[in-house]
Amino acid sequence: MIWETKRILGILLFVCCLISCDGRSQKDTSIPFEPEPTEPSFIPATVPYCWEKSLGAEDARVQILLDASGSMVGFRKAMPRLSDWLRKGVSQLIGNSIHLSHFRQAQFTQERGIHNLTHWNQPPAPFQPGGNTNLHDAIRESIEYDLSMIVTDGVGATGSGGSRDCPGGVDASCVARALRDAIHAEGSRGGGSERGLWIIPLAAVYDGKFYTEEMLDPAQFGSSKTIDHVESEVGIEVRVINPSTDNTGRLTFNYRGPRYLLLIILSREADLGRNAVYALMNNATFSGIDTKRNLGDLRSDLLTFMPIEVYPGFLSPVSWQDMRRADNPDMFIGTMDAKLSGGNTIKMDCLPDERAEGVFELSGKVQSTGGACIDLHMLPAFSFEMRPESSAQQEKLAQVLRNVRRADNSYNNINLHLSCPADSLVLGLCSSPSKERWTASMNYAAAADCLDDSSCQEESSHGLVRRLSTTRPSLEPHRIYGFEALLEGFLRSVSEDERRLVLAELGFCQQN
Repeated sequence: MIWETKRILGILLFVCCLISCDGRSQKDTSIPFEPEPTEPSFIPATVPYCWEKSLGAEDARVQILLDASGSMVGFRKAMPRLSDWLRKGVSQLIGNSIHLSHFRQAQFTQERGIHNLTHWNQPPAPFQPGGNTNLHDAIRESIEYDLSMIVTDGVGATGSGGSRDCPGGVDASCVARALRDAIHAEGSRGGGSERGLWIIPLAAVYDGKFYTEEMLDPAQFGSSKTIDHVESEVGIEVRVINPSTDNTGRLTFNYRGPRYLLLIILSREADLGRNAVYALMNNATFSGIDTKRNLGDLRSDLLTFMPIEVYPGFLSPVSWQDMRRADNPDMFIGTMDAKLSGGNTIKMDCLPDERAEGVFELSGKVQSTGGACIDLHMLPAFSFEMRPESSAQQEKLAQVLRNVRRADNSYNNINLHLSCPADSLVLGLCSSPSKERWTASMNYAAAADCLDDSSCQEESSHGLVRRLSTTRPSLEPHRIYGFEALLEGFLRSVSEDERRLVLAELGFCQQN
């Protein structure tokens, strides 16, 4: 009887040990680790882009197009400085990124089309604004050019006449379609898979007739309300006088004060477009253009703000630096170790026939060429994931890398949930490790949704777009009519596009 009691106690002690000796129940062996969320996220900070001289500059067709519609009349004084700045940017590209095979600078309106044409070795023609805009036509001109710089004050036309797919006049929808067509076009030179779109917001002192595009009675328009609204926002004295209507019944008045402009950059190759943005921002100071963050900082003829990459989206590559075990002991089961070797390979140390899992913190730094860099706002949303280098490795690597999650919303610091595989041959030799790729996929629909939500990303590029845009030009003549609707429409029109960046590679192998 005593022997039987001892045997039962021994069995109970053994069972208890199985349950609790390692501090966790054998029925509860999951690691409390949340994987990377599937919903897309936004990059709250700007992204650095660093200039790197091209090793093989190619022939390129470049154009500068200036909106010369009547609503640009108040920018006459700023145009010479603006034109000089754009040409300096092109000049920096020549020999570094491109060989200039063709260049033109011109103005565009609905009535006169592309006019006042000049070439590289000719001084720009005098700026002669008047008439209706045909911004959508100017954007389509970019299809046959490698690089286009288009200056405009917005997307709303004076009057109701239109052309092509803008029969009711130029509006945000038809300009968005023109941008989509330009991005998706191949052109006679082929290519187009890496076309890009950037916006550089500008501001200048406007002095001239302002077209509100609103059907308002001048007698009911309160100029003092507009003055108070603008001055309270920008802190600069403005003037609004002589309200009247044009021949379509829309309100106009003479306006003197700060006003936003848009520089639209379209490029046949994304890297060329970013180099062009860099060249322009690098030459801003030399061209006498201030680079500030607020419209109230306007103290000269022209002001530029931080550029926005609208399409395709960019993140700097990542260089892995260090890896360490998570501090929380609940993040481990069994005996295992792993270390970063050679900068991009994880060597795992697993005991035979023992289940082991653990969470490791992998940190890296954003790579740069060491040269001068600029900051870019990113408009697209991003989804992050580890993807096997080949589909054949997907099932095997899933045994090793259970989950991944970004740390602190960065994309260069991540947490890895690793597991020793049942078959060590899954990992392969360390001389030829199995590889995963840390990738970012662009989500344009999410970016459009964010622009449609006034509370979304107020401190990011989306908030900047909202601050630049207006649907009430009579009250906010300093802002750009329809800018937010334009970008939202464009992003929705390319929402099915699939674009992905490989940020870093990561190999896995068995150490022993």
